[in-house]
Amino acid sequence: MKSFLKRSAIGLAVLGITCSANASMFNSHGYFIGVEGLSLRPMNGDLDWFYVNTSSGGERIGAISTDHDWGWRLFGGLKFGDNEDLTLSWTRLRSSSSDSEDFDAIGNNIRFVDTSATEARAKVNFDLDEVYGVMGHTINFNNLWSLRVAGGLTFARIDSDMKVSLDSSNASDVSSATAKSRLRGWGPRAEADVGYRLNPNFALFANGNTSLLVADRNTSVDFFSSGDFTHEYDFSGRNVVVPKLGMRLGVSYSCMMGQAGSEGAGTSVTIAAGWQVESYIHAIERYQTFNDLPDTTVSNFGDQGVFLGIAFNSGWM
Repeated sequence: MKSFLKRSAIGLAVLGITCSANASMFNSHGYFIGVEGLSLRPMNGDLDWFYVNTSSGGERIGAISTDHDWGWRLFGGLKFGDNEDLTLSWTRLRSSSSDSEDFDAIGNNIRFVDTSATEARAKVNFDLDEVYGVMGHTINFNNLWSLRVAGGLTFARIDSDMKVSLDSSNASDVSSATAKSRLRGWGPRAEADVGYRLNPNFALFANGNTSLLVADRNTSVDFFSSGDFTHEYDFSGRNVVVPKLGMRLGVSYSCMMGQAGSEGAGTSVTIAAGWQVESYIHAIERYQTFNDLPDTTVSNFGDQGVFLGIAFNSGWM
């Protein structure tokens, strides 16, 4: 996990914005824009990179343990009509985690290169971009509960590189290999938000969202010897359908910053924080082992962690 002090400093900087009064009073016609900091841990079920025969006759399997990394989400849109909104959002996450192992046994197997080694290292990267646009409608109940439903279109890009490097090898001239997975997909998105206002400023909220991506998924692996490229296995791209599921829980604080005109048009600021989890089903496909046959595995990609953000809202007459 990245430094707790680093995350705390960024969070305190966002929370340092001060405001007063009630944001729920401003007119429903206007625009909004916001930014969130994301501290997310990637989740993937295909991170095993070696196994070794133990002295007791069993096997020990090693997998890369992922860390929390910072990402962000930018969003904005328009409010109009009878509680309608048009919302655009862009989420980006760049994550990198690594592992290393000193082997004291000869009977070990290193993924991708399939050979014994005395020392080896592994590294995995995850690059996520998600962009979507939705039209939403909000229904208010008794000034306490609110329900927003929305639908639209989403695009997702998920790239993952997994590299294994040998510091010394007993049986192969291949010193490193990098397995690559590339996903690009478009599809419909649906989401629902439920809010409960605790008082004029604080509110609780929950969000659920889902997408169905029609995507291209490409897999390849590059082999190197002493740092020089030797050859590549490039598997043909596959057309796949990738479902995506997501959920958010959080709390928000809203306040009015200014007011103008008899219609109550004005500006407000909302600070929100919470926890999120999401999963892309069968999004990643990786090369499995070093041989002459196509051999790949398919796995899910997801993330979970906290978000902290601020949004600026402006209404007009």
